[in-house]
Amino acid sequence: MFEIIPCLVIGRGAVWLPPANTDRPLSRHPLRMALTLKAEGAGTLYLVDLDRIEALPAFAPAVLLGLAHTGLRLWVGGGIRTPAAAHRLLALGAERIVVRTLAVEAGHLRRLTEAVGAEHVALALEFRNGALASAHGRAKREPAAVLAEAEAAGIRQYLLSARTPTGDLDLSTLTRWPAPGRQVWASGGIRSIHDLTLLREAGLQGAIVGRALYHGQANLRPLMTVTELATPCRPGPNSRQPRGQ
Repeated sequence: MFEIIPCLVIGRGAVWLPPANTDRPLSRHPLRMALTLKAEGAGTLYLVDLDRIEALPAFAPAVLLGLAHTGLRLWVGGGIRTPAAAHRLLALGAERIVVRTLAVEAGHLRRLTEAVGAEHVALALEFRNGALASAHGRAKREPAAVLAEAEAAGIRQYLLSARTPTGDLDLSTLTRWPAPGRQVWASGGIRSIHDLTLLREAGLQGAIVGRALYHGQANLRPLMTVTELATPCRPGPNSRQPRGQ
């Protein structure tokens, strides 16, 4: 089933609008917001630990503890650079940790997966104009080299952010990644139900949503379980045949 995963950017005891806009919080009650999303149908939440990124005392672990017995699957990302940090989050109830910076630094992914198990690690990659990007601009490594290292380390889950210069989804980049044994979620730039349909037909596992969900741009709340998208669409004369999940 194509799954929509809400993203909660947590920092300073509040939830912020993704990707990390701290002008005004969405909520001062992260745990309450997470439980509301669960009640509306979310089975998985992606928590981004803004405090860890900014080297502040982290609040996200308290949210993990509060959600420990709710049945939610919890992914956590943000500033995770060592096996010790990953172990702590998994011990607090995270199902999967999401790493980003390590992807553009050769040699670290295998060390991490050997420590915590590849099934607990997802790799987040950002593409700008078709090129792999880092926090400081264009990455020095080519996507093929990063993918080869990740797969050699046993990683099979990927979160991909890819947009065109106009802000639209870069489907030409996103659709190259799904493959047998590899699960891919689109992350960022999703503006409509039409975007979700295109991603599903391209063979992606699901999508991470934030801004569109909280601003109501895509009216995604009633579709959190994506029951409509779980039924294959009938392709039109000019559309691609869905490749399945």
